Amino acid sequence: MICKGKKIGWCMGLMLMASLTLWGGDENYWIPRGAPMTEAGKMKTIEQVEPRIAISKLPFEITMSGSYYLTGPLEGAENQPGITIRASHVRLDFRGFPITGYSNTLDGIWVPEPCRNIAIRNGIFVGWGGFGVNATNAEDIVLTDCKACHNGLGGFYVGDNAHVERCSAYGNGITNVPPQDPPLDEGIRVGAFSTVTGCKARGNGGAGIHALSNARITECTAMESPKADGIHVEDSCTVRDSTASRNGHSGIRVGHRCRVLRNTCAENGVQAPQTNAFGIVVVGSWNIIEDNCVLGNDIGVRLASGVEGNLVIRNLAGKNSIDYDILGQGNFIGPIEPLLSPSFTNTNPWTNFKMGGTVPPP
Repeated sequence: MICKGKKIGWCMGLMLMASLTLWGGDENYWIPRGAPMTEAGKMKTIEQVEPRIAISKLPFEITMSGSYYLTGPLEGAENQPGITIRASHVRLDFRGFPITGYSNTLDGIWVPEPCRNIAIRNGIFVGWGGFGVNATNAEDIVLTDCKACHNGLGGFYVGDNAHVERCSAYGNGITNVPPQDPPLDEGIRVGAFSTVTGCKARGNGGAGIHALSNARITECTAMESPKADGIHVEDSCTVRDSTASRNGHSGIRVGHRCRVLRNTCAENGVQAPQTNAFGIVVVGSWNIIEDNCVLGNDIGVRLASGVEGNLVIRNLAGKNSIDYDILGQGNFIGPIEPLLSPSFTNTNPWTNFKMGGTVPPP
């Protein structure tokens, strides 16, 4: 359609009416739904648009599927968890408000029996006597934009097939947590087949981030766990584009069939001196360790005795007491070349580089 001069207004009007007709279907949007100041003429409330159940006091128990939200900051009760979830298909929005516990309270959130499809967002869990979130019985749980800090045990403990994104765990499990297997003092712990992305763990009693098998950890930071690893993954996992620094034990620890790619591991085992603390330690076989920066650790990259089939290529290690400590036999190690001059050339794309020097003082 070509419109000129005064016909432009007519063309625009016809086009607008046509679009409204197509958009409206059988509805006539020109006719008011009701007279002003009557029920029919009022807009829908938020409860009508998205029905949700308010949580205004703790403890609170969720026994039915649905959507829930906090009305404001809440405090826990003695010898009670904050919120107990006993149903699947639950959405819980904290709206940025904290729930605060004390040493004689239990977990901030507790899932005592198997559940599925739980989503928790915008929550802050502070000072609970147990875990910030204790949801190891929950599969398919999603945590987004949550923070757990200064809880008596771990920060976030969730089950298999979890997705944890933009969450932070600070200072959890620091005091009077007895050694156990599995540990109870880790910052973020996820089950098998899980994803942890964009998260931060700092100063937790156990590992900053611990994932079971077939998990992915990407773009995370794990630092200053004084008695544990920064990032610990078990078998068939990926750790990518993350930072693990200033931990008492190793920066990154991996089991079997993992890929460790483009990470930074610095000053592990230095700030709180440990015997044989590593930037990256491989305790299993058939892993790929590639393109990592490993600087200023007690020991840089360690392949433990008895492991085999690991591929170690394109890494940079320096300022470690030992840069590459390869104990296992039958591994595939790219050439290890020292950087001796500001000007250097290299023709092998799989070369591992090492810088001279020793571990800096803490």
